[in-house]
Amino acid sequence: MSRWRRLRVPLLLAALLVVVPAVAVLLTGVRGSGALDPASPEPGGSRALAQVLDDSGVDVARVERVAAAGDALDGAAGGATLVVTAPDVLDPGRLADLADRAGDVVLLAPGDPALEAVVPALRLADPEAPPSDDDDAVAAGCSDPDARAAGTAPGGGLALEAADDAPDGAPAGATAQVCFDGSYAVVRTPERTVRVLGQPAVVTNERLDEDGAAALALRSLGARPQVVWLMASPLDAVAADPGVSPADLLPPWVAPVAAQLVLAAVAAMLWRARRLGRLVPEPLPVVVRSTETAHGRAALYRAAGDRAASASALRAAARWRLASRLGLPPGAPAAQVAALAARAAGRPQAEVEALLLGPAPADDRALVALASALDDLDPTLARPSPRSTS
Repeated sequence: MSRWRRLRVPLLLAALLVVVPAVAVLLTGVRGSGALDPASPEPGGSRALAQVLDDSGVDVARVERVAAAGDALDGAAGGATLVVTAPDVLDPGRLADLADRAGDVVLLAPGDPALEAVVPALRLADPEAPPSDDDDAVAAGCSDPDARAAGTAPGGGLALEAADDAPDGAPAGATAQVCFDGSYAVVRTPERTVRVLGQPAVVTNERLDEDGAAALALRSLGARPQVVWLMASPLDAVAADPGVSPADLLPPWVAPVAAQLVLAAVAAMLWRARRLGRLVPEPLPVVVRSTETAHGRAALYRAAGDRAASASALRAAARWRLASRLGLPPGAPAAQVAALAARAAGRPQAEVEALLLGPAPADDRALVALASALDDLDPTLARPSPRSTS
């Protein structure tokens, strides 16, 4: 119990350092709970679309980092469709590099930086305007075959429009079409097709079965045998640099605060752990002689009339004295002490066992006789030789 009291605070601190981050990761993780997440069954997730694509023979690979998305795209035979949620979170240069390695690209609710990096033939109609919440179904209104196959789809979101002229970096032969009142746009080039969903509700579980959302989503994402679905991470918000680590992205106050927490934990462990150095004797406020303690305990036994406890105490003391004189270790069995004591005293073993292991006295006279017999047994012992005690 004393060891637990010394160690409980360090153990609790260690448990908190391990359990609290783990619980935080489980509670705040993106598994099955993020918006537009192909693993999420929530209304804002996209698990239904991912399952339909999988049933159609299209493999959906969910990734969270740009490096993992690049590896998946490089390993896809015949090219894969890259789907990016919140593309403005990523560094534009890294996003453009991913798009160049993909077969087709689908951007979900991108801003102007992402559009300029991947598909400069498109831009936002009003970059300062917030996404429209008017998501009523609207007609395609364009000649794109995928949009015409869907017929109608939810409108609103970010409004897209074609750029007035071909900006620098735009692929040769790029043709841009804007459909569904600007909530969907597609740019086809000889190398790939880039689709932009200004209204990402088209791919959510909640709206997939409404109007032509399912047809538009399946034709946009299912054109190739594999989909690499990138859940954009803020850790990829800067350009790839071998000299930059995630620790470099932390605020400057994190390191001092972490050092202070570590020092506080070490101080708490030293404070609650075993004291170092020699024990310092302190004067007792009251000194009670051992004889007074023995007399007080005897008085309690006598007042309670507990002859059994008195006899047990007398026999335990006698066994301890006999074991010490016979060279036996502490805690030796009483039968072994009685056997060796009888042999050393030259008395019958049954007689010595009756003294050391017998029943409780029936009255005070028998208790006094037991005490006298135990006192008489000790002086009769001769200290045995080492051979006799081995």
